[in-house]
Amino acid sequence: DGTVKAQQKVSALEGGLPAGLLDVGDLFGSGVAALGDLDDDGLFEIAVGARLDDEGGNSRGAVWVLSLRRGLIDDLGNGLAGVAGVPALEGAGTLVADETITLTLSNAAPGASAFLVAGLTTLNAPFKGGVMVPNPDAILPALPTNGAGTLVLAGPFPGLPPFLTLDIQFWIQDAAGPVGFSASNGLRLSPP
Repeated sequence: DGTVKAQQKVSALEGGLPAGLLDVGDLFGSGVAALGDLDDDGLFEIAVGARLDDEGGNSRGAVWVLSLRRGLIDDLGNGLAGVAGVPALEGAGTLVADETITLTLSNAAPGASAFLVAGLTTLNAPFKGGVMVPNPDAILPALPTNGAGTLVLAGPFPGLPPFLTLDIQFWIQDAAGPVGFSASNGLRLSPP
C-alpha cells in the first residue's frame, strides 16, 4: 500500500556489509530491484547497483545481490489505556543470537509493576477489559516502571530457531485501567 513497515540502513557500519567493500563515490543504491526468494531459504533477495564501482575496472559498476533478513519487530496493537493513556512498547535491535535488543515501555503508570508476557503463538483473547495478545507461555516476574512510567530492557537476544516467532506484551498494574490493569501493544519478534 506504499507505506514503510520497517527500514534498515545498509553500510560498512550497519547492515552487515564488510568494511571497505564500497567507496563513497560508487553510487551504491543507484538501482534496486526485488528478485524474490532465489535460494528457497524463506528470505527475499534484492539486486543493488553501484553504478561507479571500480572493482572490475575504473567506474565499470557492479551489482550486489543481498539477502534480506526476516528479523522484524511488528506492532500487533491491542493496547489498553490506563492513567497515562495507552502504554507503548517498542523494540529495537537485531534479532540474531547474542546481538543487543532493546525493549522500551513508555506511557505506563509511574512506579507500577509491569509484567512481560511472552508466547510462541498469538492468543488475541479478551483479558481484564483488554486483549491478551500472546498466548501466555511465560510471564516474567514484576518489573518496576520509573517515575515517568518508563521501563527499558536491553541485552543480548537469546536467539530463536529460524521462522519461529515470539509475541510479547506488557501488562501493568494501573488503578485507572478497567480492572486495575493497563496493557501495552503487542509486539511480534520474527528473527531471521
